[in-house]
Amino acid sequence: MRIVCAPDSFKGSMSSIEAANVMKHAIHTVDDSIEVMCVPIGDGGEGTAATLVSALKGEMRSARCVDAIGRPHIGHYGFIPATKLAIVEIAEAVGIDQLSEQELDPWKASSLGVGMLIRHALDAGAREFIICLGGSATNDCGAGMLAELGAWFSDADGHEVAANPTGLSRICHVYLENLDARFVASKFLLASDVNNVLLGADGATAVFGPQKGVKLSEVGKLDSVLAHFCDLLEEQTQRRIRKTAGAGAAGGLGAAFLATSEAQIQRGIDVVLDTVSFNAKVADADWVFSGEGKIDGQTASGKAPFGVAQAAAAQGVKSVLFGGSVGRGSEQLLNDHVVAIVPTVHDSRPLEEALMEARESLERAVEMATRLIVASSASSGTR
Repeated sequence: MRIVCAPDSFKGSMSSIEAANVMKHAIHTVDDSIEVMCVPIGDGGEGTAATLVSALKGEMRSARCVDAIGRPHIGHYGFIPATKLAIVEIAEAVGIDQLSEQELDPWKASSLGVGMLIRHALDAGAREFIICLGGSATNDCGAGMLAELGAWFSDADGHEVAANPTGLSRICHVYLENLDARFVASKFLLASDVNNVLLGADGATAVFGPQKGVKLSEVGKLDSVLAHFCDLLEEQTQRRIRKTAGAGAAGGLGAAFLATSEAQIQRGIDVVLDTVSFNAKVADADWVFSGEGKIDGQTASGKAPFGVAQAAAAQGVKSVLFGGSVGRGSEQLLNDHVVAIVPTVHDSRPLEEALMEARESLERAVEMATRLIVASSASSGTR
């Protein structure tokens, strides 16, 4: 029997690499003759860079940058020396997990730190990038990133305005002439776990703004600020980007890349699956185990476990999904190939306690699923 373990990270407790190894150990606890292949996965969110770097035999590098509210810190990005490919996870610079709930400030938050990581990679020789667009605390349509890379914004009197939504509320002119030529000429593959457009009811502000601190009473106002900035970007670049799927990812960073660089956007899980040659690795598997911290109705919208299960199904391989929690709507994922969705936590323990015991909980769940599979195989005379 051959099982491919291809989980995403279990947010707050395990990276995808750690989760895959936990799964492998649990399987071998049941039967150490089972062949197990670990293929850690990501969908563009936190941990995706490390997953890709591991698959591509690259290295993680560090760089000074700032978080979403301007505090200096050290961020990391992936670099593949053989191909000069950089893998930048925007959450490393301006991740929402770096801020407390009290620190969230959507009107002042800026993607400046993303530009700093990109500049560091450009200085290292990178001219091709994979940008992982998940987990941002910003809603500035990429203004901060563009400012760090040479763009300049002014009000009606010609005075510079800050590269955040407060500044953009007064913006009248966008100057892109001094954008770093290396950035403009580089190729960017944008890996996104959402396909939202930039504006409106399905846009960055309405859908994701509230979790970044946007008050419901200010959603329309902030959306209008981004719409005006988008007008100016489209006028300068002659590119229509507001209705492009994924332009609203990471608070509009998707739109900034699409407007100003050679960028293409893809579903993040597809980028990762292609990069790690998943189809070839799963072709002769009997089962695929995947999972992440939460599985619910949103999982089908491009999250890693569903993408893994889809790819496995295309090869005729059945999947079992494991979730730290399994919520409403998860039942829609079940079909002939996704045969079970297994919660790893079965009680109402506090979140902090559940995170501390996440490895043990995942191991127990995978062990139980493996026992059922082995027993079923034995009764049917297969192996």
